[in-house]
Amino acid sequence: MKNPWKNITIDNRIAECDIDYLSKYNRSSKNEFYLSTKDMPEPFIGCANAPILILLGSPGSVIDISGGLRMINQEALANLHNPQTINDFPFYPLKERLAKTAHSKWWNRVFRVLINDITISGLDETQVKKAISKTFFNLELYGYHSPITYKQFVKKDNLLPSTNFNIYLIKQAMKENKLILMPRARREWFNIVDGLSDYNNAVFVASNRGIEINKHTVSPRAYKIIVDKIKTANTI
Repeated sequence: MKNPWKNITIDNRIAECDIDYLSKYNRSSKNEFYLSTKDMPEPFIGCANAPILILLGSPGSVIDISGGLRMINQEALANLHNPQTINDFPFYPLKERLAKTAHSKWWNRVFRVLINDITISGLDETQVKKAISKTFFNLELYGYHSPITYKQFVKKDNLLPSTNFNIYLIKQAMKENKLILMPRARREWFNIVDGLSDYNNAVFVASNRGIEINKHTVSPRAYKIIVDKIKTANTI
């Protein structure tokens, strides 16, 4: 399937297939329901060839500013153009150069306990983060930033056209029997991805106010798969 984000640039931050949909919607939306066309979209983070997927709701508000935001935009743009390219550090929020940004701090909290547990087993933190970066691929219901996920755009008969690319990537992962972690928006994902609700490798992640992926929030079977995949990625 053609990548709808291929033509995104620093100055043009809307997928061509979404322009009419967003223009019509944003004319009548306000405040927390407005979908940003000024911020760099993040429909996914990481490499689509990673062995484990994380499905979330939608990108939240952008709170980073100045130099940190410029660096994030550079990383996000490269990822948008080539999500299936395997490079040295595809899950860019974990990169050291972004460590002081709120974006990076959020994702480091997600993996914090996991990083500590695996570091104890013989790998240093830098090695673990690099391996995690090759292990996980995050996808959102849609790519545009907004304080609140707009429910109308996650209904099967009213999807943003660009969302179909994420659905395609998830279906490809299911064909390859990859582990799919679901901390957020489970009902919405089940509604738009055929077969996901019956997929044996879809795993709920226990979450309250925040999201963490560790041995306390996933099943023992899923945790073993996660650790094994991270260790394998460290040898690649």
